[in-house]
Amino acid sequence: MKKINRGEEILKLIGVTGKSGAGKTTFANILAQKNGIGVIHIDEVLRKVKKKDLKALKETDVYGEKAVVPKKFRKIMVRNKFLFDMFMNIRARIIDKEINAQINKLQSEGNRIIIIDDIYIQYLKCYKNLSKVFLIERPYVKRKESVIKRDNVEKESIVLRDMAHDSGVYKELVHKNGTIKINNNKGREELTDIAEKMYDKYFSTLQERQKCTVANENMEITKVLDNSKTDIEIDDREDLEIN
Repeated sequence: MKKINRGEEILKLIGVTGKSGAGKTTFANILAQKNGIGVIHIDEVLRKVKKKDLKALKETDVYGEKAVVPKKFRKIMVRNKFLFDMFMNIRARIIDKEINAQINKLQSEGNRIIIIDDIYIQYLKCYKNLSKVFLIERPYVKRKESVIKRDNVEKESIVLRDMAHDSGVYKELVHKNGTIKINNNKGREELTDIAEKMYDKYFSTLQERQKCTVANENMEITKVLDNSKTDIEIDDREDLEIN
């Protein structure tokens, strides 16, 4: 498992992804209720960056805020993998600074595990540092109902999102080693049960291991300091005898 050393703590990054309406944000939030686990929702990062740095764009999105890509261009982009990859890489660069800022903030608050929630997670710069990726899957009909109710969008918008997600990211994730597939067939109640099982299987032992690692590192530092202090005392005594 990959890790990031920041100071004395070992920070773990976990990815959660899936198509629109699959339940990835719900799954991430359930896990984030546990002590020592923080979460970053990339949708929220994008909205924050749009307000701050992309004020010139005029078209509004489903949240009533300025959209990054005009609707007509989105239809072309999702059918062209080269354009889609190019846009996703630009998107990743734009939000990378804010993602790192949020990671540092969550870590300063005592979180040793941070969940990154994004539909296009494989394009993020922090993707290579993810220890695990949870891929949430849900039947199309149920996803459609959730998205229409949540975002107040037409069916065409859902189709475009699915086309974008299927442009390579999803298929690669399904077959990637270390990706854990979770089937969300019955909604929030089932997803809550699955999240609890995943926490017991992967996160609780990971947190205990991290505590032990930090404790051992602190013990080693203490030993070094004690040895240094002893050496100094011995040197002082030797100087006194010589004088």
